[in-house]
Amino acid sequence: NWKAGTDVCQWIGVSCSSVGGITGIQLDSLSLWGLLPFSTIQALPQLRTLSASGNNFTAIKISPQKCSLEVLNLSSNDFTSHFLDILLVTYKDIRHLNLSHNKLRKISLKGTIGHVMVSVDLSHNRISGSIPASIFTLCKSLSDNHVFGPFLSVFANRSLATVFKSLKVLQADHNNFIGELPTVPPSLKALDLSCNLFSTGNPNICPARSSLKSLLLVYNRLHGRVLNSAMNCVEVLGISINSLAGPMCSRLPKLQHLLLWGNNLEGSIPATISNCSELVTLNLSFNNLTGVIPQQISRLKKLCLLFLSNNMISGAIPGSIGSMLSLRSLLLGHNKLQDSLPSELRNSNGLFLVNDNQLTGQIPSWIGRSSEVNSPLAIDLSHNSFTGTIPEEFGGMRDLNVLNLAHNLLTGAIPSTIGNLKNLEWLDLSQNWLESHIPDSLGNLTFLKYLNISHNKILGRVPQSAQLALFPVSSYEGNPGL
Repeated sequence: NWKAGTDVCQWIGVSCSSVGGITGIQLDSLSLWGLLPFSTIQALPQLRTLSASGNNFTAIKISPQKCSLEVLNLSSNDFTSHFLDILLVTYKDIRHLNLSHNKLRKISLKGTIGHVMVSVDLSHNRISGSIPASIFTLCKSLSDNHVFGPFLSVFANRSLATVFKSLKVLQADHNNFIGELPTVPPSLKALDLSCNLFSTGNPNICPARSSLKSLLLVYNRLHGRVLNSAMNCVEVLGISINSLAGPMCSRLPKLQHLLLWGNNLEGSIPATISNCSELVTLNLSFNNLTGVIPQQISRLKKLCLLFLSNNMISGAIPGSIGSMLSLRSLLLGHNKLQDSLPSELRNSNGLFLVNDNQLTGQIPSWIGRSSEVNSPLAIDLSHNSFTGTIPEEFGGMRDLNVLNLAHNLLTGAIPSTIGNLKNLEWLDLSQNWLESHIPDSLGNLTFLKYLNISHNKILGRVPQSAQLALFPVSSYEGNPGL
């Protein structure tokens, strides 16, 4: 409705002040293309916001005339030209600049970004080579730029603390930075260097006066010891998918989330891990940890997620884990754990996965008793040596989605109460010694997507149910009397 002779403040995408001056223009996703006429836009003295994302603009024409633009969003276009120099000189009041999802290949800055700049987003471009340090003075996002070379060389070999004097958040993930991890400036609160090629750690990555709360170094090539500096302020530490060998640091009094899965950690879990009393998440899966689970781990009263799967941990599951009332997910699969399930775990809910161990004894009936809050979402006891029957109480787990008891030594009949698990999507009872008939109640499992009761001693016929008829012959094979 942009027509000459009409009130511009009524035009779609135009915002005006109380006195009629144009303060904002929104031209998003209008299939506009070609040259963006900035010289015309600059003639609007009160303009503060311009958004033209999601179009097909390829170039910008800027005149030397200054204006007071504060927010500029040109993301998701086809810009390739080098216009940042004149843009930043002309718009010294700009606070938020978004040029993400374009085709920028090179940044050549002769000046510096204004001191009022809060955020710059250059992600998802094709930038390569060294980027002038001046552009990063207050920049917040460098992700997915595919920048090559050592990290500090990108900042003209100046220390990070010098380049980033007041930076709070730095995202430089999904690039190709190499070499040693940098020492962060004291002002930085969040640093994400995930998905790069860093190979050398830095035990002094956090200086004594550091304010760092979140450090993400996931999916690099870091090797050797885990960072061992006293990062007193860090709350989130993610160093998964590297080649770290340990030992683990334990001087992190404020740490809430420790993610070290997918490394080469060796030795036993240190009892001093209990010093991280604020831990909510502890993920040490897919390492080479040995020894036993320390009793002291039960001191982590705020722990919600405990993931220790795919290691070589042995011994019994400590009964003291049952005193961790905040625990919602216990993943201990693919280890060498022995003995029976301790009765202290009766309050476990959420995920309870202890598959692929050397556990013995009968499956305790308390697993099937719903707590006052909720019942488990998934139970996987497969690939152990459990004996006896499947407890009738399993039918009371109203929230259960997955039940896997395959590859054990279970006998007796399939309890008819299994048909009460209305939310069950996965049921695997294969490779046991189960007998008798398939209960008709299994036909009530309308959400069931996977069923396997093969290789048992089940008799009779498969119940006439539209649900059970959906599964292939392989779900029932290996039962001579079926």
